[in-house]
Amino acid sequence: MAFSSSSDLLLGNNNKAAARILSVVLCCCLVSTTESLVVSHHHHQQQQPSRIGSSRAAAFSKATTILYSSSSSSSSSNNDNNDSNNNNNNNKHNDKILAQELKARQEALNYEEFIMEQKWRNADCQSKVSVRLEADYCRRLAVEYPLAAIGSTSGAIYVTHLETGQVLAASSDSDILQTTTQSIDDCIQLERLRALLHYGHGPIGTMAIAFSGDLICASNPREDLGVQVWRWNHNDMDTTTTTSTTSSSSVGSSPSASSPPSQLLFQGSMNSGLLQDKIVTCLAIEEDYLWVGTACGSLMVYSTLEDGGDTLPLTLQTEPEFQWQFSDSILSLSLDPFLGHGLVTTSGGSVELISLEEEDGKVVCTLTPPLNGGENVISCLLARITDTKYAIVCGGGDGTIWTQALKMDSYGDISQDEPVTGPLIKFRPPHAAPVKCLANPIPGFLVSGGLDGSLRVWDLEERESLYQFVGYKIWMGSIWTDGYRLATDGSDNGITIHNFVRDDDAEDI
Repeated sequence: MAFSSSSDLLLGNNNKAAARILSVVLCCCLVSTTESLVVSHHHHQQQQPSRIGSSRAAAFSKATTILYSSSSSSSSSNNDNNDSNNNNNNNKHNDKILAQELKARQEALNYEEFIMEQKWRNADCQSKVSVRLEADYCRRLAVEYPLAAIGSTSGAIYVTHLETGQVLAASSDSDILQTTTQSIDDCIQLERLRALLHYGHGPIGTMAIAFSGDLICASNPREDLGVQVWRWNHNDMDTTTTTSTTSSSSVGSSPSASSPPSQLLFQGSMNSGLLQDKIVTCLAIEEDYLWVGTACGSLMVYSTLEDGGDTLPLTLQTEPEFQWQFSDSILSLSLDPFLGHGLVTTSGGSVELISLEEEDGKVVCTLTPPLNGGENVISCLLARITDTKYAIVCGGGDGTIWTQALKMDSYGDISQDEPVTGPLIKFRPPHAAPVKCLANPIPGFLVSGGLDGSLRVWDLEERESLYQFVGYKIWMGSIWTDGYRLATDGSDNGITIHNFVRDDDAEDI
């Protein structure tokens, strides 16, 4: 029986029934872990945020509790030796069947993982324009598939359905009434950020957007400083038509007409306390926390829980629960709750690795890639190369991509004493323009979006460019992937999806 020897050592030879229970727990944990890797192909989307509690520690605690309870029950049952002897043969038979089932399931999962890897390596996908806005350009994208929140050039916010192509809800023109008068210094700083983040290409519009459940947060510093907050009603999905032909359209086609969108509920702006008169450059929502990066170098974390308890609504919160302060403007933010760390890039050219589990303000290490001409690092990512290998990846304003290997300890966590190992290594060839966004769809693969209008897929370990999607515009700003699909803006008024699963498989994912 699998794990039988180690089980007997843990529990003693007199408690073999409990040993079998431990075997089942360990085997189930193995299968559950493997399934989560295959289903997500990107581990950080499936885990609880580290600040709420370590998912690995919680799972171990739960398994230990089950084992303890089962062991106690088993000890009581051992008082009746006859029952134990009668069940012994049945248990051995069941253990053998279980081991065979687990092995078969593992082989199936390995095969599915291999097939998906081949699809990504060979560009085996279907591409289409999933959503088109009627009279606005897409600037930023946040996805909870099949739904997406789009921030536009005009500053309007849209909730869309990526499969039907319909706009389900939209903000009102009167939502954002400018509550602060921008000073000359604010205007100068905004133009400076426009040069850093957009390289002078078009108006700023929505600078950042985050979407989770019914909550949408966005930054549009042209209209108002701080963070603007909306809620939307999921019941709006029930009022849309189901006859859209978008899902079968090819790239360049437009969705069919549908019912008019409902109106998003504007909650107000987070523009008080430490966020007062601050230009917000990046946003992220991880479970119950909103992460806010600002042009003044502050990274702040607010609770999104509004359950009638002690937590105030976002627009009434004046103080963050956690905070980091950097000496330069924050340009990009990437979080990995599974690893318990995040990355911040600054206008000073640095990449800051932060711990999500330690006290706020802690910086684990700082990297400074040698970019050409004093350019800044404008995108970053904690990428998974294999089951045990991770790396920092960052994109520069000079079109280069750099990677630095992370050193893992014996528990599979990032080493706090020596978090990085080896040299900074550059990918070749570089993009012809700034690398605005990065994604890690499945282990071993990297996707980079450049303002040169290309979307590249790389082999992470070999740092080799496999292929690229072209035809994007110079204002690409967002990439989203769940390991099966790749969604991007940068197509004027459209959202493009590259789908790596067959249509008949999509319902199972």
